[in-house]
Amino acid sequence: MSESHYDVLGVQADATVDSIRDSYRRLARVHHPDTPGGSDEAMSRLNEAWRVLVDPARRAMYDATLRGGTRRAAPVATDRLQREVYPVAPRTREDRLLPFPIRWVVLAALLGIVVLVVLGQVARTAPISPVVDNLIEPGSCVSFDPNGDADEVDCAGPHDAVAADFVPFDQSCPQTMRTHRDRQGRGWVCVVPS
Repeated sequence: MSESHYDVLGVQADATVDSIRDSYRRLARVHHPDTPGGSDEAMSRLNEAWRVLVDPARRAMYDATLRGGTRRAAPVATDRLQREVYPVAPRTREDRLLPFPIRWVVLAALLGIVVLVVLGQVARTAPISPVVDNLIEPGSCVSFDPNGDADEVDCAGPHDAVAADFVPFDQSCPQTMRTHRDRQGRGWVCVVPS
C-alpha cells in the first residue's frame, strides 16, 4: 500500500492548513532537487500532496477515497477548511457589483451649484462699455471736430451725439438726422443730437 498524502507530509488527517503548509515548507527545504540529498521523486510526491490537501474540495474527495467511498466529506469539515484557506467567503454576483454612491454624487452636485451661485453673486462685474476702436457703428458715441468730422469717443465721457446709422458716401441719411463725415473717410455718420 502506498503512502497517503498525510504520510508524505507527516501530518495527521485532521491537520489544519497552517500545519500542512509548515510541514510542506520544512520538507521542501530538505527534499528539493537543488539541495544535497534531495530528489525529483520525493519533491514531486510532496508537491502532489500539497496540491491535494491545501484545496478543500480536493481534500474532501481524497478523504472520501481513503475511507473507501466516493461520497464527499461532511460539509462542516469542508467549510472549516474553506475558511482556513480562503478567509473571505466567495462573493456572489451581487456582492461584486460596486454600489453606486448616489448620495455622494447628489451632495457633490448640490455643493457645486451652491459654489457657482455664491461666486456669481460675489464676482459681479461692471457693465462692459463699448471699446473705442475708431470704427463708428450704430450706437457709438461721437464728438465733432472743428471741421465737422465725427470721431468715436467713450460713451462714459463727454460726447456730442450718438450714431444712429452709418451709410456710404453715395447714400444719404434720413432728413430727421444730422449728417457728418466719418473722420476715417469711410462714409456718412447719421447722428441723433444728444
